[in-house]
Amino acid sequence: MESTPETHTVTCNGPCGRTVLPSSASTSGLILTSGSNLRYWFCDRCQLKLCPMNWKRCGGPDVPGGTRKVIKVSEEHLDSSVLPPEMWTGIFAELSPRQLLQVRLVCRHWRDIVDGSGSLKDKLTVNFTKSVTIDQDYKPAHLLPVHGANFKLSKIASVGSWWPPFGHNLVEISFSSCKVSLPDLLEMLKHAPNLQVLELLYHDESSEFADPPNFRLDKVEKLTLDGRNITQLSEVFLDICRNLKSLRLTWNFYGNHDDCVKPLEMAKFVGDLRNTLEELYINSSDEIVTELLKLDGLKLKKVALLDDPVDYKLLVQLYQKYPALEYLDIHEVVDLGFIVEKIRNEMVHMLPNLKHLSIKTKLTL
Repeated sequence: MESTPETHTVTCNGPCGRTVLPSSASTSGLILTSGSNLRYWFCDRCQLKLCPMNWKRCGGPDVPGGTRKVIKVSEEHLDSSVLPPEMWTGIFAELSPRQLLQVRLVCRHWRDIVDGSGSLKDKLTVNFTKSVTIDQDYKPAHLLPVHGANFKLSKIASVGSWWPPFGHNLVEISFSSCKVSLPDLLEMLKHAPNLQVLELLYHDESSEFADPPNFRLDKVEKLTLDGRNITQLSEVFLDICRNLKSLRLTWNFYGNHDDCVKPLEMAKFVGDLRNTLEELYINSSDEIVTELLKLDGLKLKKVALLDDPVDYKLLVQLYQKYPALEYLDIHEVVDLGFIVEKIRNEMVHMLPNLKHLSIKTKLTL
């Protein structure tokens, strides 16, 4: 039972979802409680859809002093069909991922509700750790049809028959410090056509090169490439992910020089996404910002410039070019020679839609 202080209304937890005044909820409808502190209120119409055979009456007009119907679920006789699936989905949404896994084991009906709900499956992620070597003989047991998969420090030698049906359900995949060749990585992603979020962090790649991909991932909206050999990876993945709304290209300046994306390459990558890109997170430099200023048609709402100083005059030009920015993070981009308060005031003036501003100054000796 949800009461909104601002509007002073109570929302029906049944299919209708209508709202009433608290005074109406206290004199009509039905309250369902369980062993927890959760309470659910149903209007007179929606309560007819519940099954009274599994209720234990705790109070009501027929009880001395009772003024309304309050129903408590008898847990030992609970039938999962007491509530419609959409009600169970709402209840399960309050659970943690670990609790959600336990709920799946209670009965087939609850398992089907969890597996059939996209919002609930979004909370569940399968983790493949460093103890796992994925090869042709690898067959994971009891693999859930979840929407998310994390590979961390995993060694991936080849893709087995288990992957295509599992990958087809995935919406989000993260590879972190994994040892996998680019051809094998692309073969995995080929079988994940519904992917929306892809993260590739500190990719430990062999020297094996891949043939040009023969597939596209048009549903991917968020791509993160962070770590090593970013230029080559960008060329490959920005070719197959052409509808990005969010792009992060970051690297370690203390690593190999080849890890860095050159300014002209960065401008090309970003320019090719001008029709869809809204969020951009990149390592900064005067040269990169200069090239970005030459691009037209971008509709950026979020920008993060990271880890290398940029001339403040260039930053001002950048803000003037993208006045619709709502999120701005400049991380060690300006030095302590500037007064942070002055910078903040100027940005707020130039960016009227700004909702988030983060400034971390860089100490120069």
